[in-house]
Amino acid sequence: MKRFKHKTPIQIRFKDMDTLHHVNNANHITYFELARVKYFDEVVDEEVDWSEQGVILAKIAVDYKAPIYFKDKLFVYTRCIRMGNKSFDLAYSLVKEKDGKETELPLASS
Repeated sequence: MKRFKHKTPIQIRFKDMDTLHHVNNANHITYFELARVKYFDEVVDEEVDWSEQGVILAKIAVDYKAPIYFKDKLFVYTRCIRMGNKSFDLAYSLVKEKDGKETELPLASS
């Protein structure tokens, strides 16, 4: 996680769970969205009016590595991996903490 400087804690909601008692994989993208908004709020120097300066999410891909359960303590790390003239790419790493140690879970980029 050394390359990632931004960390967002994630609260797992009961509604995130599926019938197999783990977080449904569709929720991972919501967790990345929460981290992305927090990343912009904390990294961009000025207040952003999202109704004026919208961001279009054109692509997201997720590699799932392990299940997430309700009591897991989660964090999303976010960083910018490419900056162009009209677009940029972000990378996310979702980790869970157990016994003070972080374990990497799904990876995503968009």
